[in-house]
Amino acid sequence: RTSVGTLTEEFDPDKNLYTINVPVGTTTVKFTGTYSTGASQTGLNVNIPVTLGTTTQFVTITSQSGKVNTYEFRIVREASHNPNITNIVPSTGSLIPKYNQTIDEYDMTVEGNVSSLNFTVTTEDANATVTGNRNNTLSDGMNTVVITSTAEDGETTASVTIKVYKKIEIRGINIDDTLDIPIGDTFAIEPEYVPANTDYKGLTYSVKDPSVLTVDSNGIITPKVLGSTLVTITSTRYSNISKTITVNVIQPKILSDVYYIDRDIEYISGFEVNTTLEEFVNNLKNDKSWIHVYDAQDNEIADLENDVVATKKVVKLELNGKVYDQLTLVLKGDIDGDGYIIASDVLSIKYAIGKKMEFNDIEKAAADIDCDGY
Repeated sequence: RTSVGTLTEEFDPDKNLYTINVPVGTTTVKFTGTYSTGASQTGLNVNIPVTLGTTTQFVTITSQSGKVNTYEFRIVREASHNPNITNIVPSTGSLIPKYNQTIDEYDMTVEGNVSSLNFTVTTEDANATVTGNRNNTLSDGMNTVVITSTAEDGETTASVTIKVYKKIEIRGINIDDTLDIPIGDTFAIEPEYVPANTDYKGLTYSVKDPSVLTVDSNGIITPKVLGSTLVTITSTRYSNISKTITVNVIQPKILSDVYYIDRDIEYISGFEVNTTLEEFVNNLKNDKSWIHVYDAQDNEIADLENDVVATKKVVKLELNGKVYDQLTLVLKGDIDGDGYIIASDVLSIKYAIGKKMEFNDIEKAAADIDCDGY
């Protein structure tokens, strides 16, 4: 008798060759039997290792008289056709969704410092072989890992595809060394990340002198008083990725010690005929990069060296893409805004005095040549 499987024909003591078929996955077989009193045996009552294909086991019976009879048993085990995977566990991170035999596609994310990934794979049949689960080198961004289980028969397979996203490391941050922030406004610190598509954009902020300004956890600067201080920006991923900048809290008004500024009507005057716009800008106390001059139609004038002041042109203080202050230029006597004082300007003034023409506030300021308010 055998512990597992069946003989292909009934045992006959006078026949010495038999075949026994055992189920897929059988690893051992034990033969038991009866023999004559006083006889000895080898090959019975022991666990015989069984491998794929045919395993031969000999059972020898020696009678008391010394007669020997040897039986040959050919144990045939068919290859398993089962490639089923019962579980997959990555060396770091987690599958999404959790592994389920009915699902063959998964996602997962790993940190940027993970260079390779292994998977522990469990199969229903221990004799199945698994490929694709070891030493998967990862590149930044999306990677695809295909794990394949091949049944013992070498033909039947089951595969699982895992999309592995490796986060993109941060290598640095760039931002201007100096920021000018108008008091009364807020400003968002927006550094450039290196690389731009890094997944690690968390930052912390510290201020050397919080009496000048504060910075919240989102990088929003709120000025408190005029002055300057240092702000340090540090990556939450790596503390050695850091940048310290100077932040100046400024007064966002157009200022000049040379020209007259009227804050009621919002105009600036006091320049001579043929004063170039370049000279005009140079006589302002503000940073020149903040100052922009526009014509009466609100077109920016690029060539300040070759253009002159004129009534109705406008000077603007622009910072960080926002206009904080603007004044209309008033050249005394220049009513029509051509930059010159000519007969037509004088005539316009006469008409206005005679109530034949009405001036707006800027034209009235231009007509008030002696600055007496009339």
